Amino acid sequence: AREVVPTIESLYKLFDEIRQREIERGMRKYAGQADSETLDLLDRVTRAITQKILHYPVVQLKVESDAAQRQALSDTLSVLFRLEQEPSERYVHHPARKSAPVHGH
Repeated sequence: AREVVPTIESLYKLFDEIRQREIERGMRKYAGQADSETLDLLDRVTRAITQKILHYPVVQLKVESDAAQRQALSDTLSVLFRLEQEPSERYVHHPARKSAPVHGH
């Protein structure tokens, strides 16, 4: 399943960028109030959370035996998390395209 490795790497990179950015943002708010031990703990806890959140989707992607389904899952992750976008574009909200109304709902 080598073809999904770039998706997995991009997913981990994205989540790590988000994690680091939020830590930095939080530290600016509490400048000087957190010692190195607290910062280390914050880093370890947020890494662990990231790993746990990504574990199941990544495992599913890796173990999918059907190549077409594996590619579909990879493509879906790329779209949902905007993995092909430049980092500056990932966080810009673009309204969803209008689609045909769903009847019966």
